Amino acid sequence: MEVTEALEAAIVRNAEFLAGVTFRALTTQYPESLTGEIRWHGAFLIEFGAVVQLAYWEGQEILAHQKEGLPSYAEARQ
Repeated sequence: MEVTEALEAAIVRNAEFLAGVTFRALTTQYPESLTGEIRWHGAFLIEFGAVVQLAYWEGQEILAHQKEGLPSYAEARQ
């Protein structure tokens, strides 16, 4: 698959959006993380970001990921 500049730009925009949503979700639930008292493991952040992405898709009523074998948001957050 060829990655065009437009596709690359869309991937970067999505990653930046998801990073922001993940940051807001974590700092809302764990405000002490803003002080540096909590350090998140990279693998946890990746998994958490994936669950946030599922929640975003399902909030937009995008369910194609389930047809491809990915879990629902409810399944992934367990």
